[in-house]
Amino acid sequence: MFPVLVDAQRVTLVYSSVMLQLCIAISLGSYEGNVHLCSTVMLFCIRVLASMLYFKANILLFWNVLYCLASCGTYWLNSDRHHLAVTKPNEFAVVEIMMLVSLVSTASTLRRSQRAEVLAELNASSSHDECQASESLLGLVCDVVVELDQDLVVVEHTPGFAALLMLGSSKSTKGLKLQSFFADPDKEKQFEHHMLAAGVDSLHLAGTFNADMQDSMGSTANFEIFHVQFSDIHGSACYIVGLREFTDSFPLGSASGFDESSASW
Repeated sequence: MFPVLVDAQRVTLVYSSVMLQLCIAISLGSYEGNVHLCSTVMLFCIRVLASMLYFKANILLFWNVLYCLASCGTYWLNSDRHHLAVTKPNEFAVVEIMMLVSLVSTASTLRRSQRAEVLAELNASSSHDECQASESLLGLVCDVVVELDQDLVVVEHTPGFAALLMLGSSKSTKGLKLQSFFADPDKEKQFEHHMLAAGVDSLHLAGTFNADMQDSMGSTANFEIFHVQFSDIHGSACYIVGLREFTDSFPLGSASGFDESSASW
């Protein structure tokens, strides 16, 4: 934390020093009107470059307003020597004000853009951490964990998912739809509706779904599907999905979940 503060103070000092030198240069420069105007334009380029590297609004505004006053004041005080100048003092003041507004607007726009980029990176980092945490938790209770995009398409190749579906090592799961392996076509629509409805509010960011899935050999098994929704760097919905083969069943010969020996008691 301390080095960051020291660097910020140093940058402020350097920027203030540069702007002070520009103010002195424009005040003590040539009194010839056209030369003064050309110097103002050239120094404006330097001010833009300096302002692009420094974004503390109050300091930036202070020095550029001070420069504008120094430039306009110098031009006005020596207006009697500007008989050959193409720009009158009041017109020169308008030009300076326009340059001041454009400079501050450009710096503010650039500052907002960089702030948005930083916030996007922070959100992406936070989302990535949440995604990894969800994958770790689902990995503890599920056989396979895959990531789906907003179209419910598998984002990356997952060897465990390929092995579960008996696809073979040469077949990539990237770009496949999870619901395309459902044995019941009606379940596909139910799954899509269920997933798209999830995440409408904070109470439904996670959920479960049950479906029979069919592998490439035609074998069918019942799976519990656990899913967690999160947002990627672009704000689009993505899903971490865990698959666990559903093996919980009542013992044979029992309709209520208790075996016959326990019922005799």
